[in-house]
Amino acid sequence: MTGTHVDASGADRQVASDRRGRLAALTFGPLRPPTLTGPWRAVLIVGLIVVGTLLSLARTPLGLWDVLWAEDGAIFLSQALSRGPDVLFQGYAGYMHLVPRLAAELTVLLPISVVPVAVTIIAALLTSLTACACFVFMETRLASVPLRFAAWLACLVLPIMGGEVVNNLANLHWFLLVAAFCATLVRSRSYPFAVLQGVAVFAAVASDALALLLLPFLVYRWFVYGARRDRIPTLAFVLAAALQIAVVVSQMLTGGRPIGSGRPTAVEFFELYAVRVALGSLTGVRGTVRLVEALGPSLPWIALALITAALVAACWLDRDRRVGIAAFAISSLVFAGIVHSLQWEALAPVPLLDLFTGGRYAVVPVSLLLLAMLQAADAFLVHVQRDRLRKGIALALAVAVLIPVAVDLRSRSVREGTADWTDAIEQAEIDCDLPENPANGVVTVMVAPAGFSGMLMPCAVLEGPAED
Repeated sequence: MTGTHVDASGADRQVASDRRGRLAALTFGPLRPPTLTGPWRAVLIVGLIVVGTLLSLARTPLGLWDVLWAEDGAIFLSQALSRGPDVLFQGYAGYMHLVPRLAAELTVLLPISVVPVAVTIIAALLTSLTACACFVFMETRLASVPLRFAAWLACLVLPIMGGEVVNNLANLHWFLLVAAFCATLVRSRSYPFAVLQGVAVFAAVASDALALLLLPFLVYRWFVYGARRDRIPTLAFVLAAALQIAVVVSQMLTGGRPIGSGRPTAVEFFELYAVRVALGSLTGVRGTVRLVEALGPSLPWIALALITAALVAACWLDRDRRVGIAAFAISSLVFAGIVHSLQWEALAPVPLLDLFTGGRYAVVPVSLLLLAMLQAADAFLVHVQRDRLRKGIALALAVAVLIPVAVDLRSRSVREGTADWTDAIEQAEIDCDLPENPANGVVTVMVAPAGFSGMLMPCAVLEGPAED
């Protein structure tokens, strides 16, 4: 009796394990081999990080590296100078910003004269690291090597990621969100891979409350995968979510960030999505504006319809990729719906073809949609029999992603027209020497954009180097 019971229990566990295995295979598909192995793997990763950092830095003209952007100075650096690590878990605008605050804590250890340049470089490096993580994650889903590099670009330098988004700490969370989605929607290759997934998820959730939208995917992972390593991303999410929710609740109790009551209609939202996300992901900022002006307002709707048809066809054609394609595409739509609804009162008066105002809200939807399209392209390429033709098509698709990036590499710099850091520091030193300024007082140092509240700078920080 006992032996029979044990055998039956073991059989039940085996059936459950087999069922989970089939479900996991259906959801995530087979693991694709890495692009390179051995020492060349390290060369590839280091190369991606270095090139990615340089590409990101190239988006900001060298003369504007010496300008601090908005919250970088007014919030993160100001509070890092005045309160130190105590502010790491402090909320701002309704939620916690762990990664930007950590970067600010490191930056204030440097001489004050180089702070804006250091912020620019650190932000570019962190952006590159997130894009490299996306490359590693998407390797498991994309068989085509050129499409893997296209996915890397989709997480690094898409045209919609220019303007106010590029090379500052205040908007780093958008890139972290993209990496977290990629980490959540792929299988774990090994323990180090799973740890990288966990780091990506933790960083995003601890830096933006919108990353809590990953919860359904991570709960699903927990029940589908029984191996310990596959549960690391979910455990990382739980830890970061506990911190983030505590901060969000605290912010709500103390006033927090007001949420507008206006919401878009379905037609208004899909029109915005068609322009900013569907067409924007294919033709970039300048290309979208020029094409719509030349060909008419129906073009974005046509682009959205064609993209939808291609994604549906790919899902029908390829069983291994259909869930991944659908997950990225639906995540793009849902995320866009939530974030644009929350900001609709500010976005409603903006002209439809003004892709710069509120452009940061399209970063995640554009990246996720393009990653869905790259997986769809990969699904079609599998059925191309001739190897040379398949590689040629994949390379052409990768170049197609690169073209709008090259055109809009410096689409618009919002740092222009503001005083650089050297001039701002000189004025702050003058203000500190004024008779009415108390000893060891605090002065305001101007940051970009014009009209934004400045960075509070203790006079003692300015006087420190002179005393040495």
